[in-house]
Amino acid sequence: MWSKSFLGERLTDLRGSRRRSDGIDRSAEASVLRALQVMARRSSPHKASTRASLARAVSVVESAIMGLSQIKELVDECQGLSTSGLESTDPKKRELLAGRYEEVIAEMNAVAQGYGYAGHHLIDESSDMLEVDMTEPEHFTLRLPHINLTAGNRGLALPKPSQVFESADTLEQFNRHLVLVRERLEKSATIFNENAADLSKRLALLLDGAYVDKHELSEGPTAPARFGQSV
Repeated sequence: MWSKSFLGERLTDLRGSRRRSDGIDRSAEASVLRALQVMARRSSPHKASTRASLARAVSVVESAIMGLSQIKELVDECQGLSTSGLESTDPKKRELLAGRYEEVIAEMNAVAQGYGYAGHHLIDESSDMLEVDMTEPEHFTLRLPHINLTAGNRGLALPKPSQVFESADTLEQFNRHLVLVRERLEKSATIFNENAADLSKRLALLLDGAYVDKHELSEGPTAPARFGQSV
């Protein structure tokens, strides 16, 4: 069961994360925040299993949103490194840029693998969905899709440093690839936003069946296609 002190801490943490955000998918963060605020205001007793499932889901989605924001910042840095590489023909400078790019890739993988909750991650290399089993006000299993946002081929497919900073042509090709990467991040943000919105509605329905028409709820988000395909 969630205590009022625990809810207060979660609200404070999420407000802080919104202030630190660079602007990506603020609507998703706001949706999760509204869900927590509703829960904090209402304290009707419900089965602990359902409450625990929703609490876990909120935390996992919140973590994915924050991780996605961090990865976007790292992709922006990749763009800056590529631009600097195009502006310079000095092999030593390009070598330094390639070294930093390699560090950025490592940081991106660390973010994807580190942003999770209670052992559940939505943006790392695993392929499993997070299933949220609800028993009230109706039995329903909400499946939260996994989206691989690591730098590897199954994620954002970022090339190795030697393949990027070799020449002006490879740098321009990399810039074109970054356009696809940003599209992937935007689509991922949309999916996580839908997750957060659905959780918000279900939390409201759990607390008060009259708060939202259950027929308006989605059947749960679906997993996106692999990178390079339409989502």
